[in-house]
Amino acid sequence: MDEIKSELLRVARELPPEHLPRFFADLEEIRRTAEMQLHVTIMSQPQGDELMTVTEASKRLRVSKDTLYRNEFPFTRHIGRHRLFSRNGIDRAIMQSDLTPERTDVNLTHPKRRRRLN
Repeated sequence: MDEIKSELLRVARELPPEHLPRFFADLEEIRRTAEMQLHVTIMSQPQGDELMTVTEASKRLRVSKDTLYRNEFPFTRHIGRHRLFSRNGIDRAIMQSDLTPERTDVNLTHPKRRRRLN
């Protein structure tokens, strides 16, 4: 690895300025390819999934329990009347910075009103 790095540094120092943009593009292509290879390697390793409760998932995601009850996320699992959350799904969503709900189940425009006591 050190040989490759040394060679790239040598090339970078010796390249004429007009060739540097192409050099940067080639480096970016190499970086992206290595990144994808790492991702494939990580994703191919079998790991057991664990289902988390609303309380556990809200702590992991740092959102309220209410948010988890009112929204449907890709990592939400329904078992009977229980709403559970896939730990691997949550981790994947965090890595991809994609925590947007799929759809909203509850109509939030009409909050419950308190009854007035006379």
